[in-house]
Amino acid sequence: MNDTPENIDAAPVFDDNEAAVVDTFVVPSYLCHFWAAAEKLLLVGEGARIAHLGSLTGYPGKLLVERMPNTVGVGIDASESCVELARQKVSPDLFSYYSGDPADSGLQAESFSHALILHPQGSAQERGKVLREAARLLYPGGQLLLSLPLSRSFPEVVDLIEEFALKYDDAPITLALEKAAAERVTVESVSEELEAAGFRDIDFEIIHDVMIYENGRALLEDPSVRYFVVPQIETWLDQVDLGDAMEYVSRAVDKYWSESQLEVALTVVAFSARL
Repeated sequence: MNDTPENIDAAPVFDDNEAAVVDTFVVPSYLCHFWAAAEKLLLVGEGARIAHLGSLTGYPGKLLVERMPNTVGVGIDASESCVELARQKVSPDLFSYYSGDPADSGLQAESFSHALILHPQGSAQERGKVLREAARLLYPGGQLLLSLPLSRSFPEVVDLIEEFALKYDDAPITLALEKAAAERVTVESVSEELEAAGFRDIDFEIIHDVMIYENGRALLEDPSVRYFVVPQIETWLDQVDLGDAMEYVSRAVDKYWSESQLEVALTVVAFSARL
């Protein structure tokens, strides 16, 4: 494998400090929700061979090898810093990690029983590339596990962005919000993406959860919000410039929830799909 990723499309690349923050804080408080949903659909068997596309710092590789006897796996991520952390968590004889493009892994076709994609970032078009790579890697009858947030997630933050757009008559954000409302990420839309990538026998699991913060300041300081929630909202809004809007959101949550608990809704959907 080439440890130097090239032409990585919209994949987040974290430096050493960011990767450590993701591993220490984001995995146990945020990304765990996405594995919790996907795990409910996991087809457990002996001798599994897993491809984890967009493996970040390796979660949940260790859990997978503990759950299924004789399991081996390969993780691919755009960030070398994340890959280095992942390699420290499990024996390379069981789960090996490489830096590269999850949408163009270079791994052998039809050689995996399972493919795992947790919280893919980027547009539906970019997500489709990773789904097609998963389809290429799985042998006939193999299982894909995909877990991501639905558009109904983070309404408290999205509502404040809309409040900003109305208050300051921001036409680009208003149009982006209208477009996002018409092109929501739903169970139906993702199922269509899976079918377009060649998958069948699609099942899903939805988990409704909340991210609880002691106050607005805690939300603003949460790395999950910085590295995953805000980029996800930006993707839904077609990468419109949210600089001023997010400054408004920061002031608003600091004001409205300065001394009170803030709950942010999170709706996770996990899919199981077969070739």
